[in-house]
Amino acid sequence: MIRIKSAKLIWSFLVPIILLFLLMLLGRYSTTPEGIVLRKLLVSENGKTKFMELPDYTRVRNLTIRSYKVYLQGPYKGFLVIPRPNAQAIWVYIDGLLIFQRGSERLASNMWTYTFTIPVDLSGGVHELVIKLLGGYDIGFMSPPFLSENPWTKVSVSNVLFSHFYNIAMGIALGFFILLMILGMSLKYNRNVYIYMSISALFTAMYMSDFVYREFSGTLFTYLGMKRAFYSFTYLAIAFLYGGMERRVKKSNLFPYYLTASLIISAIILASPSFHFAREFHLKALLFLLVMLVSTIWVAFLTHDERYIWPFFFLGLVIAHDVIALIFDLKDPLILGYGVVITGIALSIILVEDYRSLFSSMVKSYERSITDHLTGAYSRGYLNEIKTDPNTSIVFIDLDNFKKLNDEKGHDYGDKILRALVDTAKESIRKSDAIVRYGGDEFVLILRNCSEENAEEVAKRILEDFKRETGEEFSYGISSCSTSLKDALIEADDKMYEMKRKKGVLS
Repeated sequence: MIRIKSAKLIWSFLVPIILLFLLMLLGRYSTTPEGIVLRKLLVSENGKTKFMELPDYTRVRNLTIRSYKVYLQGPYKGFLVIPRPNAQAIWVYIDGLLIFQRGSERLASNMWTYTFTIPVDLSGGVHELVIKLLGGYDIGFMSPPFLSENPWTKVSVSNVLFSHFYNIAMGIALGFFILLMILGMSLKYNRNVYIYMSISALFTAMYMSDFVYREFSGTLFTYLGMKRAFYSFTYLAIAFLYGGMERRVKKSNLFPYYLTASLIISAIILASPSFHFAREFHLKALLFLLVMLVSTIWVAFLTHDERYIWPFFFLGLVIAHDVIALIFDLKDPLILGYGVVITGIALSIILVEDYRSLFSSMVKSYERSITDHLTGAYSRGYLNEIKTDPNTSIVFIDLDNFKKLNDEKGHDYGDKILRALVDTAKESIRKSDAIVRYGGDEFVLILRNCSEENAEEVAKRILEDFKRETGEEFSYGISSCSTSLKDALIEADDKMYEMKRKKGVLS
């Protein structure tokens, strides 16, 4: 048993590492230039010109325009590929003619995760290519542009993995938010687990919208305001994720402190005097994010359930990768979306499984509470749970001479007769009908969409089969629920005693 648990624990750590490695390989493949790589260009900024080797990346405090110039030898027909430019606007010129533009000096474009493909058809001779970037908080290229005759595989992989995918990831996160919130609001047990994780999914979905390519994202002021909000959502998402796991294991009480700290960090980011200050503060506060993440992984480990361990460990690896990439300006694409989607799917499956198990347990408990353990019929309390209508007929059954039978043949035999009556009745009624042990040797049949005449036939058939099997008899009375179930029971009971009197049976 110990070996099995150890093997599962090893896989809980090994699988996330393999997944992270595969994502990093795909990221490296999609960002590695091919064909004619434009690595060394003449760069102009603020009146200064120098040769620069790409990739390059610069954080800027003010609106900055940077031009990259290179000379191309024609003839050439193919595509210019510009992978994930760090800018809010881009212009591409060939021989002074504008051939491509995204964003403008007034309207920002969210393009830092997107790879652009521009058709190029150059005649013979030398041609001047100029790429002009406008950046409000950062500027440059994490990967150099390149010319390729067939870049579609690489470009498609890059855009699907690191831009389009986030639309799907946002949808999945919002789906988790709705699903977990519904589960949380419908439960009393572990309610906060579902609600906190639901809120975490909502903040995560809002944060991931920063990864989606948007040709226009409003003015630069609006765009930078949105970036501040995206930064703050990160801390709140992890804080509530930790809170959900903390409530799951009930072995720690750090959530109020983590949430308070996250709210303070978010307030500082949102209210800081400049975006430059907000960004620098955010990059330093990412260490706190890692602390919360490590705490979340540790709490997941305390569940002693490998179902929780591996998704949180994977999410931790992904966030650690992205935090390191942000702090050290690495060119690796950010892969948070994959961590969120894989972890979210795993957690949702786990929580839904737990909910289903809890619901199944509740249903079984409820069924036990309304089931007579001796006979398998419903107990009398079931009558308080059902709804009837005038088309419902009631058959009130009472065994004949049951007390005498118990005295002469013993209670074990009497119990056997009671079970035989229930089994016989179940064979003659439909699934929509029910048999209820009203008390002692009294039973009630609930026959839905059944007239009193048809109920009479059912009762006679049960009596004949019961008598043939056991040699015993019962008396019965029939009534319809034309007014209420209570009145129908009284009327059927009176008719049953009338039948007993006619047969000369006293009990």
